[in-house]
Amino acid sequence: MQSVSAGWKENQQKTLVDESLIEIQLGLTDPEAVESVVPIATDLAPFAHLDQVVSREVRNITPYATLERNLWVLDGSKKILPTTNFIDTSYVGNLLSNSDCTFTSNPVVELTFPRVFNSYLPGLIIVWDTAHGDYAVDFKITLYKEGVKGSEKLVTGNDTTRTIVDMDINEYDRIVIEILKWSSPRRRARIAKIHLGHSITYEKGDLFGTFTHSQEVDPLSAKLPKMSLKFSVNNVDDSYNPYNQTGISKYLMERQEIQVRYGYRTKHDVEWIILEDLTWGDIEGRSWGELAIYNEGKGIEWIPGGTFYLSGWDAPQNGLYANFEARDILEFMNGIFMKGVYRPSGISLKALAEEVLLDAGLPERKDGLPPWKLHESLDDIYTVAPLPMVRHSECLQMIANAAGCAMYVDREGFLNIEPIAVFSSEAYFRISGTFRAGQSLTLPKSPSTDWIWVDYRVDDFNSYKRPEVALTKPLKQVDVSYYSFVVDTEAKEIYKGRFRLIREDGSFEPSITIQITYSN
Repeated sequence: MQSVSAGWKENQQKTLVDESLIEIQLGLTDPEAVESVVPIATDLAPFAHLDQVVSREVRNITPYATLERNLWVLDGSKKILPTTNFIDTSYVGNLLSNSDCTFTSNPVVELTFPRVFNSYLPGLIIVWDTAHGDYAVDFKITLYKEGVKGSEKLVTGNDTTRTIVDMDINEYDRIVIEILKWSSPRRRARIAKIHLGHSITYEKGDLFGTFTHSQEVDPLSAKLPKMSLKFSVNNVDDSYNPYNQTGISKYLMERQEIQVRYGYRTKHDVEWIILEDLTWGDIEGRSWGELAIYNEGKGIEWIPGGTFYLSGWDAPQNGLYANFEARDILEFMNGIFMKGVYRPSGISLKALAEEVLLDAGLPERKDGLPPWKLHESLDDIYTVAPLPMVRHSECLQMIANAAGCAMYVDREGFLNIEPIAVFSSEAYFRISGTFRAGQSLTLPKSPSTDWIWVDYRVDDFNSYKRPEVALTKPLKQVDVSYYSFVVDTEAKEIYKGRFRLIREDGSFEPSITIQITYSN
């Protein structure tokens, strides 16, 4: 159940509720480029964590006390630098800025990619030294394609720790960021995060007529869950029309992340929590819903709506709006799982599910957690059966069926496989045990007035639509499909092929020894 404040619950009991709000954030980036980028830098400080500069995980940079100017402050705001196990430092250069804030040798960070990317990005977002409030005043961004210099952007007079750089980025396999001038003298250059691309935030006033958020979950896992999003935004200025060369259309591509959240203006006292005042320890292991995030001064309480990935869009010619469609994380699980193995000693359903999820290559989450939650009961169920060659999503459906669990995607974007909770007064329990054909099972009655969540029930007063009851005729036949396998007593050939090796210069090498390794 989603955690909300008492003010939110009281608002739902009003005949006329307070103003409701919605926020949709679309990330204009290339998902493949984000996953494959590798940062390179020279003259790094010994306590730097360069890989963190491109990580999607949200981090608070640790303010270590060093011998740089005014960074050895004995007011409790700094941490003593340890000899090992440095925490969340991201990029830290090893050279100090001069008295005029320039550098004798300019710090350089390179973002390298395994191939040339032809996708369009609207620019970069660079988060500088958030631990000490420093930033690059002047810096330069240069694109390279196969060693050839491309476009270049010089930024001067920057005065913020979060810099949005607008420039068309395409046909690149290397992006070089060179810092020319720092904001403070006698200090190291620091970069907390470099984000490829920009993001657009749509609010209620930007939506044009259509917004549909639907979710389908089968408690028996008889069919795959589905959570989808459809919305339309204002396109009067032709921003989304493909023929508009200065528009947004060229930056759109499938699988771009979309975050949705819903809010209400509440007039009751709430616990204000400002994200900038939190440390990583304050939020580690807690969901955004549990933190009850509010907008200070606006009286807005937000709850997460879901994490989606762009699957389609169109902008009708001479139309006033642009349409978007998005799906949940199962959109990434349409590939075929081909690693099913017969295990005579057995494997737990949880370990088997993790094999499938890891093979699917799901996108990285900003909090660094795996994008799935598997119930502990899957650890106690074992199977020897190899999974068939079907889609990753179908493999997980089979595992959920075998465990008697439901599979669904929650508001925070986690793929869950867990038993359905059955609620009773003041507690809940899960149906478990061994059941035989013909055995009757009595479910608990509807919650009474002493139910612990009676203040947040969906009843006749606050439901948008009354439930429909349909009469089902007695079943005369049930068809059940099941998967079976036979263990062969002898090994057999499953693949045979021939290939020819050719050198890079085009010549053929007739006598060469190669080694092929395989698993499972």
